[in-house]
Amino acid sequence: MMKETWDLLDAEFDPFPRLRGKPVSRDKVYDAVREIGGVPDEDYISFVERYGGGIVGPYRVYGVEPHLASGLGQVLAEENALMRRGLGKEIEGYMVVSADHAGSPFCIWQDGSVWLFDIEFGGRFFVARCFEEFLRKRCIETASAEFLRESGFRTLEDDRSWDEVIQRLDAYFALYPYARGLLSEGEEATTEFLELWDNVLPMYQEFSERYGCSKVGSNLIWSLRSRPRLRSPIAEWPRNGTDRLGQISDSRFLMSMDEDANPIVMDRSGRVWLLDDETGDEICLSNSFETFIDRFCLEL
Repeated sequence: MMKETWDLLDAEFDPFPRLRGKPVSRDKVYDAVREIGGVPDEDYISFVERYGGGIVGPYRVYGVEPHLASGLGQVLAEENALMRRGLGKEIEGYMVVSADHAGSPFCIWQDGSVWLFDIEFGGRFFVARCFEEFLRKRCIETASAEFLRESGFRTLEDDRSWDEVIQRLDAYFALYPYARGLLSEGEEATTEFLELWDNVLPMYQEFSERYGCSKVGSNLIWSLRSRPRLRSPIAEWPRNGTDRLGQISDSRFLMSMDEDANPIVMDRSGRVWLLDDETGDEICLSNSFETFIDRFCLEL
């Protein structure tokens, strides 16, 4: 892995040493991987050798020895055995190294790429081209512009056009047709609503008409006709008691939710925000709906 990645990982663990395990000999990691018929991925093996596994950002990365940070029972052998019993041949040839908050496993394939197997809706989703990219994109989430360019990621100057995003979505749903049209359609959006949001709706409206309520990556995106009433799903947001619902319902509309059921909303300028239900934080994900789909849904 790049030195920058090691530096970022050290910066994650040094202030909070309990988030990591203890170093493990390289031979022991190799043996553990070999015993389960796993993928001898050099980046993963180096990570476990150095840290013993641990919690990186929001996810646990399994080591080969039990420790508090990764959960005493959550080690490579046990987690792979568990997922192979549950998913069977679907996960054959993959090595489970982590899981999201719904319990869906992140797995390394034989070419080093990382995939997510969705245990809720089914399907396999591409996450990253290598374990290092997985750490940077899904865990640390602080990739530098230099790393993005060297890895072939798109930078902010390289935003795709909406037509290009549509092509990507068509290709995505061709691979995962069961991820679209998930909910029955309800009533048409009111004229008042369409007029109020006219300046930011065209691309979201086209997505709605073309794909319906769909899951793109790990995010559920409602269509205009399946979109729940705003006050219903986030009437208690945030749960820490701060009352900002009036501001949200007046200036934003609910269009999506992430894998932890946090609401994702769009404001009058077209910017997309994640409302963290646990902390009450408001996190700007992108400056437009098309960038949200392209960068946050299709590339995460």
